[in-house]
Amino acid sequence: FQRAPFLPDPVIATRSRERRTSPRLQDVGGTVPGLEVSRLLSLGVAPGRQQVSDALGDDVLSRWRTEPKRANEVLLALAKKGRAKVSRELLECMRAGFVEVDLIHFSSAFSGCMVSRDWSLSFAMLRRMAEMTVDADDIVCTKAMAACDTGSGSFSSITFGAQGRWKLVLELLRAMPRMRVHADKISYTAAMRACERGGLWQKALRILSELPEQRVAVDNILYNSAMNVCEKSGQFQLTVALFEDMENSRLLPDAFSFTSAISAVSELGDWQWALALLSKMWESGVAVDEVVFNAAISACHHFGEWEHAVAL
Repeated sequence: FQRAPFLPDPVIATRSRERRTSPRLQDVGGTVPGLEVSRLLSLGVAPGRQQVSDALGDDVLSRWRTEPKRANEVLLALAKKGRAKVSRELLECMRAGFVEVDLIHFSSAFSGCMVSRDWSLSFAMLRRMAEMTVDADDIVCTKAMAACDTGSGSFSSITFGAQGRWKLVLELLRAMPRMRVHADKISYTAAMRACERGGLWQKALRILSELPEQRVAVDNILYNSAMNVCEKSGQFQLTVALFEDMENSRLLPDAFSFTSAISAVSELGDWQWALALLSKMWESGVAVDEVVFNAAISACHHFGEWEHAVAL
């Protein structure tokens, strides 16, 4: 997927509700306070709290006490630069300076975690929100999931295991009802992507099975993620079953769907099925690439069907 500079995850970029939850700059009045932003940016990527406090000064915090929305302008500017750690210390300085810290401030800081790809900090800030009794919403939770999807962080694999950060995403999904946050399609899509990247095929299937009960419509993206993780995990029969279920659900398979299915049946050695899927792909007007051809040729080769392989 191509990712925008400020919103790395295409799922997040589509959220129209973001615009209703987080105010635009013109909504909070005026332009971004450039002096405060410049001072904070000059501190580097990971300044200490006292450095941030000194850069702001008492006069800035005093103004923000009566206009806390002004602080969000600074947080948005920091987020665009990926200065998530600066934003974290800024929130703490606001708290210590008796400036109201609300969901909008945290949401802007979470955008910085997405840009800097700091998944560990995003989960640390979720915990801090709870400590500050600031209720999270679905946008903040999905941003935390997206930070896991896109990048790194300071938590080591020794602490969380090789699949640690992906499991944290799924734990957050399970925790959302307790947080009184509704998990919607975007939340489930982010969780499914975590399953895909972490090779958690059982959990991917479990999520897929839960969606009708949660009244979440299943689309190609969710099916493709489930098919991909099953195929990469050697669960070829399940991959094909998901493809058939996708068709039975009246969803139109795309190039990703066909590629996973043809690769799976090729691994199963069913060359006739591979050719049938390839033919259906052509008939559907879906572009056929080299990967799909190679998968079909491999299936023909497996059973010595050289004439069909050469014909391809």
